[in-house]
This record gives sequence, structure tokens and C-alpha cells, in this order.
Amino acid sequence: MARKFAIAREVLTKHLFMLHPVFREAMLRVKHACDELSKLRLHAMLPGALCTLPDLVDRQRTQRDMALRVLSDFSRSIVHTAQVRRAAS
Repeated sequence: MARKFAIAREVLTKHLFMLHPVFREAMLRVKHACDELSKLRLHAMLPGALCTLPDLVDRQRTQRDMALRVLSDFSRSIVHTAQVRRAAS
């Protein structure tokens, strides 16, 4: 079953959007960036781990700062991709 999904994904990736190659490449870059962003954890909780409230606040603050950096990088990357591809078209 996994093989069928992989084959279908490959066919769709290559043939679903009959766009100009410049725009297709941009769409694939955006899709990849979104896939990576979906892996972002918004919390710093560890299953089964106990911690004090101040420790939890510190961990969460660090996780928040990291998430904000990732989102900022994501935003810049998407805008840059769109600008470069638009200029190339």
C-alpha cells in the first residue's frame, strides 16, 4: 500500500500541475517548506517528565523563541521564492 502511495505522489508531483517549470519549481519549494513547518513542535513537554513551574515556563519560552525564528525564516523564504520566480517568469 505504501508503494502505491509513493508512486501516486510521484506522478502527481510531476504531472498534476502543468505549469511553467519556473512556477512548478516554486510550488514544490513552498510545499516542501510547509511540510517542514508542519513538524514544528509548539511545546517543550516531554512525556513522563516532571518539572517545576518555573522550569516549564523557561522551557516553553525557549521553545516559543525557536518557533518564532522558524516561522520568520519560513516567511522570508516563501517571499524570496515568490519574488525570484516572479522575476524569472
